[in-house]
Amino acid sequence: ASVKDAIRRIHSALLQRCRHVSDTTPSAVLYSLLRIGLQIVLQLVGVIFALVFFFRFFCDRKRCKSIPANEAVQASCFHEIHSSLGQHIFVKGADDVSLHVVVAGSGPLLLFLHGFPECWYSWRHQMSAFSVSHTVALLDMRGFGLSDKPSSLRSYSIHTLVQDVRLVVQQLGFECCSLVCHDWGAVVGWLVALQHPSMLTHFIPLSIPHPSCWLPNLTCTQALCSAYIAFFQLPYLPEIYLTANRYAMLRWIFRHTKQIHLSQTDIDFYIANAHQPKALTAMLNYYRNIPYDFRTHVGLSSKPSPRLSVPTLLIWGKDDPILQVELTRGIEKFVTSVSVKIIDNCGHWVQMDAWPQVNRLIADFIRNTK
Repeated sequence: ASVKDAIRRIHSALLQRCRHVSDTTPSAVLYSLLRIGLQIVLQLVGVIFALVFFFRFFCDRKRCKSIPANEAVQASCFHEIHSSLGQHIFVKGADDVSLHVVVAGSGPLLLFLHGFPECWYSWRHQMSAFSVSHTVALLDMRGFGLSDKPSSLRSYSIHTLVQDVRLVVQQLGFECCSLVCHDWGAVVGWLVALQHPSMLTHFIPLSIPHPSCWLPNLTCTQALCSAYIAFFQLPYLPEIYLTANRYAMLRWIFRHTKQIHLSQTDIDFYIANAHQPKALTAMLNYYRNIPYDFRTHVGLSSKPSPRLSVPTLLIWGKDDPILQVELTRGIEKFVTSVSVKIIDNCGHWVQMDAWPQVNRLIADFIRNTK
């Protein structure tokens, strides 16, 4: 309780400070110093956890033994799946980056954004269900899938990612959409909803809370669960760790489902996705931008956003090992119309782990909310 009180006091002080500073040079310098300090702390913590992660990984022989596929099988699976689902098109995002989108159906636009370390394929169960009544668009976010993978770190800033989503909607020929998003896609999705509310008719984030819910609900347990973010700040080591033993760690991550287990073909597809040149570094650059965009991520911008007015459905897996359900507390203070649905016996990969329940919740929400 004392730790939580201390965190809340720090959060209140930071919030008050950020709301009253002007865009003057001293405040910009102060923010730069805070960002550098945050980077140093994260990298120090990252080094500690790097030692822990590598020790656990190389001592866990069972995990390393469960690596069947070779690169040829993965590549064949990758191209076969890409040619079998939907229409594959490319549109231009911010900075003229080419973004891959899989489109099916007709009607109002239903846009899906995936998370790390995924791609459009994570929404395959939703495509078949909703393409009957909607134009379903599954976006490969920049750095993932067949989308471009810029080498510059700041090409993955949160503001650039928001611009990507806005431009995708426009280039698909729509003025607005219903937005469904998970993990990093939901991090971006919240900012899209807050900055461009008129662009959304429905907003459905999975497993990610409103930005202003992070700090007030942060616990020691959640901080430990999120320690991998510090590890991902380090150069080179995360890439080595994730690719070691033919991507054994990624395979292990995707086996963490509770209800519906991913097939070997599904896992091979994700491994082939990560095996593309520059892919893992591009994916990790989302995390490596957090120190630069920290205030935006946790709702500490100098100009606080008004309450979100877009009808919102937040879906969460009760047994998510990465993001605790307690992060949803107090969301009603920041969203005018929000419904929170917790799915029992479900982990982090909600849209795959419990896709029948997720599809039903999305369909009911869109049908009953105008």
